[in-house]
Amino acid sequence: MAYQSSRTEDLAAAGQLLEEATSRDPSFYLAYCQLANAYDQIYFYGNDHTPRRLALAGAAVDAAKRLRPDAGETHLAAANHYYVSRDYEQARKEVTIALRKLPNDPIPILRLGYIERREGDWSNSTQHFERALELDPRNLVFLKQLAHTYSVLRLYGKNRKILDRALAIVPDDPALLVQRAAVEFDARGDIEPMREAIDAALAKDHTVGKIFVDLWYQLALCRGDAENASRAVAVMKSSDAHEEGVPYPKAWCEGVIARLRNDPAAAQAAFLDARNELGRIVEEQGDFAEGLSALGMVNAALGDKEKAIREGSRAVELLPASKDAIVGPLLLQNLALIYAWTGEKTEALRTLKKVTSMPGYLSYGLLLRHPLWSPLREEPGFQEILASLAPAAR
Repeated sequence: MAYQSSRTEDLAAAGQLLEEATSRDPSFYLAYCQLANAYDQIYFYGNDHTPRRLALAGAAVDAAKRLRPDAGETHLAAANHYYVSRDYEQARKEVTIALRKLPNDPIPILRLGYIERREGDWSNSTQHFERALELDPRNLVFLKQLAHTYSVLRLYGKNRKILDRALAIVPDDPALLVQRAAVEFDARGDIEPMREAIDAALAKDHTVGKIFVDLWYQLALCRGDAENASRAVAVMKSSDAHEEGVPYPKAWCEGVIARLRNDPAAAQAAFLDARNELGRIVEEQGDFAEGLSALGMVNAALGDKEKAIREGSRAVELLPASKDAIVGPLLLQNLALIYAWTGEKTEALRTLKKVTSMPGYLSYGLLLRHPLWSPLREEPGFQEILASLAPAAR
């Protein structure tokens, strides 16, 4: 399962505070570095994927360069800015300088792992995450990033071990407990560990659902539980429905739930709202691959076949796996769904087979149980693809 990495509201609040800090003290060097990071994340994760937001991040990097051009932190900020622009060559150059400037700091090593992961260099990326952990073995961010890699590689045994290591540090962390249980769903299609973890967390504190709301929502869909899915959506903030920067609106989630309830009128209304919201985003950002992919999904749900296939295909052209080994396969996965929903089952299966042949979030559990794949489940070709991800095949 994919996890949304950043919340719009938190990053926006941080950006505002950092803007105020640099306004009061224009020499506040570290604040510029943090401001660049906040704005770059807002841009990268689809919350405000506009040239203006990227320029604001760039201005903060430039301010840091003016104050301390040779500092390792400056090169790290510049590396991150190139990274979110998917200019991995320049990002690597900046990280290499930062590694020399900050020889005992694990963060430049982690950043290098990020770059290599997006490039699909899984071996070196994993080695760099492991090296960062050697320098800071109790760092939960590092542990979660390594777990992220193992999830995408479908190395569920290693994923279990690294999440168990994190839980040894924070044994009562509800989000980690749910994430650990989700490994069993992804690997074996076993719903019960995740259901038990979510139910236990909510019973202990009913407000805690917002920190694992994406997994709560996905589990409810896979159980055919529209009521629980609605409970999850009710606590979502605007960015919680996003998936690795693919900007699904909450209305999209509401439409999927309405379909689960067999309420076509409510589904149609929700999907129309989602299309209106995504239409505005794509109009402002015509080359935003993630936005086009989400819009294609909505148009497929609305039955607009031609537009859906055009948008989904264009998204894959703009951002193939060769440009981003995390998001690229997710957009290809969406295209497979678009084909499936618009009746192009042969093309859907061909595309799906390609998706499952590469690292990605699509798992045995999701293919087995998620309602979005229902149009293909009776197809013999689908069963062959599902079997390729089955536990005995991994």
